[in-house]
Amino acid sequence: MTPCQSILPITTEPPGDWYEFSFGEPATLTEGVLYAIVLHGYYHPYSPTIYWREDPSSPTYDRGYSCESTNSGGYWYKQTSDDNMFQTFMFIPGEKLTYGTLVITHPALLRIVQKRGEQLINGYDNLSSLDEEFFTRKVKLEVEGGDVIEAITIAGVSYRFLV
Repeated sequence: MTPCQSILPITTEPPGDWYEFSFGEPATLTEGVLYAIVLHGYYHPYSPTIYWREDPSSPTYDRGYSCESTNSGGYWYKQTSDDNMFQTFMFIPGEKLTYGTLVITHPALLRIVQKRGEQLINGYDNLSSLDEEFFTRKVKLEVEGGDVIEAITIAGVSYRFLV
């Protein structure tokens, strides 16, 4: 398999963003072989910094884990308690591939959860606060058919959408 190398400016602001890396030919994967996404971070006097969105609460992808190296890859330390988020898509030439954008609007959204099957795709919490007087009125999600979106307002009203 040919490695895919890209140099992209990435956001340093939470909650992060999605980036696309394309391979020149379809990847051929072999069962039982460990594959990796390797990133090099921004320089920082104490250590390089990587901004990668993760789910530290209860990782849903139990076959993956994150590793970090403090000596340029000489040794890798396994981090099994976090689920670093990524998606993979395969496009077959000649087939139609469609994505969609869903914008959820409400005067005061509190929480949004997007699931694909049992897998958590996006989760936003504490989007609005009466105490601190800030309100999130709109959340934009990239969705696929079959996704389930759950939205809760600051008043506790729940909405459930099936894409």
